[in-house]
Amino acid sequence: MKADSEEGIRLAQMAYALLFEKTNSKYIFEVKYSKRFKDYNANAKKYKDKITFSLSESWKDTNSEIVIGLMQSLLLRLESKKAASVNIDLYNNFIRNLHLGSTKKDFDPYLSKVFDDVNAEYFNSMLEKPSLVWEGNAERTLATYNYHDDTIRISNVFKDAPEDIIKFLMYHESLHKLLKFKESGSRTLHHTKQFRRLEAMFKGFEQIDDRISAFLRSKKRKKTIFSFIYDRI
Repeated sequence: MKADSEEGIRLAQMAYALLFEKTNSKYIFEVKYSKRFKDYNANAKKYKDKITFSLSESWKDTNSEIVIGLMQSLLLRLESKKAASVNIDLYNNFIRNLHLGSTKKDFDPYLSKVFDDVNAEYFNSMLEKPSLVWEGNAERTLATYNYHDDTIRISNVFKDAPEDIIKFLMYHESLHKLLKFKESGSRTLHHTKQFRRLEAMFKGFEQIDDRISAFLRSKKRKKTIFSFIYDRI
């Protein structure tokens, strides 16, 4: 990870000034780009009077107004404050639509069939197919949808799971693709009331928690209540 030029620091200073309406920040800013990050990932850390923004290299060529919105979102999290800005709106809209420019190239045959079935049954075949892959063996990260690369990833733990479990995981993540997310101050909401209402429409929803837990126990894994951990900006 290497420190960026003065341009990144200028954007950070501008992000702070526009968000908090202060021409002079009490912080010293540092901006770094990292090849270790997935595309369009970022984080910020605060230590005393210094704030360090760490961004994936994909942000280098992104419109500066959107980068300012990203930095403002991170600043709100650091400061535990709520606020809105035009730049944050630009940033959120940018993230919501990243999938439109992504290259679809990974389609596991079985997951592709499950997606087609779920898409037809619950979405009238209206959802564009994302990349569909098996990935990882985590006990808690059972499945994810990544807005950045438009990919649904399902843990290898479930490769021999009954189809109704795979269909539910696919349905859950497809809802994330459909609904994206909402902002509430400094928080990003993925599981809204609308999401939970639609999730409950899955056939057999009342039993699916127990079905997943029983399957994991059958594999001699630690009993867990299924939860989905999402990778964010």
